[in-house]
Amino acid sequence: MDLCSHMYTCSCLDVASLCKHIHKIHSYLIKNCTITSSSDRNNTHVTSDTLLLNTTNDFDEANEAKRILLSASELLDIHSHDAQFVCGWLIDEVINGYFWMLEHFNSHVLYIPSTTMLVIERNHSTRRLWEDRGEGINDSTLIIAPWNPTNYHWLLIAIDIQNRNILYLNPLENTNTSSLPPQANQAFTMMTGFLKNKMKIEESEWRLVCPPHILQEDNSSCGVYVCHYAAQLVKNELLTVPASAMLLRKWLQKEIGSCTLDNDNEKN
Repeated sequence: MDLCSHMYTCSCLDVASLCKHIHKIHSYLIKNCTITSSSDRNNTHVTSDTLLLNTTNDFDEANEAKRILLSASELLDIHSHDAQFVCGWLIDEVINGYFWMLEHFNSHVLYIPSTTMLVIERNHSTRRLWEDRGEGINDSTLIIAPWNPTNYHWLLIAIDIQNRNILYLNPLENTNTSSLPPQANQAFTMMTGFLKNKMKIEESEWRLVCPPHILQEDNSSCGVYVCHYAAQLVKNELLTVPASAMLLRKWLQKEIGSCTLDNDNEKN
């Protein structure tokens, strides 16, 4: 998906220090620029209504397109350039871009890109992660990470460093800690190993927590809810306040669209 190396510089010709994810989305939404499909290097013109609307094959795409006001001609045009596009699911560039925003504007937050989560899952080196932060990682209190282990459903892994809690949030269900699904145990095992190597915190210090949270009510909004959970945790706000998928999509588009080059250097 044209993911950058997370060194927080954009690869385009514009002069900007924004992460490539954010700069690409910002340019598209604000400047009405062309966005190029990762599966077809020809120029791809897609309307801004579709950028935040990209899901699995497990539902009726035509009905989903109608629900989000996407015309049949737009859908056909998108498919002609990107056969893997399915209406409704957030692409990883959008999710990683938003998580980058949360880290960039909140000094107590660290984010792990979804690509790096796959590296951690395979127990490979993450030496370059947070290199630019140096010793600053020791001042962080929250780590947020979008995880898509099945390649069709997004989960949120969050780490409360001070309280030594690893949070597992699945938009499809509220998990009972007395009967954990395999993915929750997998997340806990791989993250405790990662934290021992990266932050020198022993595995025995951590516990797995599955906080109650609102759930998606469709087959395509897992990424939207994962972004919402992350934002709520960053602000230390409740995860149980009801919110519709469409409302959250509009909120997310506004959040990303408001990340302008002018406020790039601002941080809480």
